[in-house]
Amino acid sequence: MKRAILLILICCAAPAALVKSQSPALTVAPATTVTSARTTTAVTAAPADLSATLKELQQMKTANDQLIQRQTAMLQHLDELQQGAQQLRVFSSRR
Repeated sequence: MKRAILLILICCAAPAALVKSQSPALTVAPATTVTSARTTTAVTAAPADLSATLKELQQMKTANDQLIQRQTAMLQHLDELQQGAQQLRVFSSRR
């Protein structure tokens, strides 16, 4: 009995000795300030870049809408399968 308890303690203590704990030292990041240079560069972008970006965003929106439609159809199909499985369970339990 004592051997079993000793073996259990050794098995529990061995992995605990190998695990490294987290460092208690805290890292403090300095506060950042917002510069006005970022806002001026964003506003002064070329109109061609804006139209290209808008076109790309519209394509992404279209692709996302198509993906949502496919996911909705798949969810409906899965719901139908789940209902069928539930009916099968009910009918098989009646026998």
